[in-house]
Amino acid sequence: MTAGAGAGLVASIITCPLDVVKTRLQAQHVSKSAGYEGFGPTVSRIWRQSGVRGFYRGLGPTVGGYLPTWGIYFTVYDLVKDKLGNWRSGGGGEFVL
Repeated sequence: MTAGAGAGLVASIITCPLDVVKTRLQAQHVSKSAGYEGFGPTVSRIWRQSGVRGFYRGLGPTVGGYLPTWGIYFTVYDLVKDKLGNWRSGGGGEFVL
């Protein structure tokens, strides 16, 4: 469970800046801005306005919401993988979780 939660945490930290840029690009259509801003100008604007912290905006709620999910997911995955491995290798005639 700890390994799954840790892996999810690392993945969130690495992908958060890309998610922030993606969200800003998607929001341009809604905000009715004068022109479309591409990837490069959007990254530059975030950097000028907020610095490094701007790229990690929203990381807290993401981690808080998904940390338990990642832990449970990897725990169940490992359990099922072990049970199926034993079942396929002839360790038992019945598959029981």
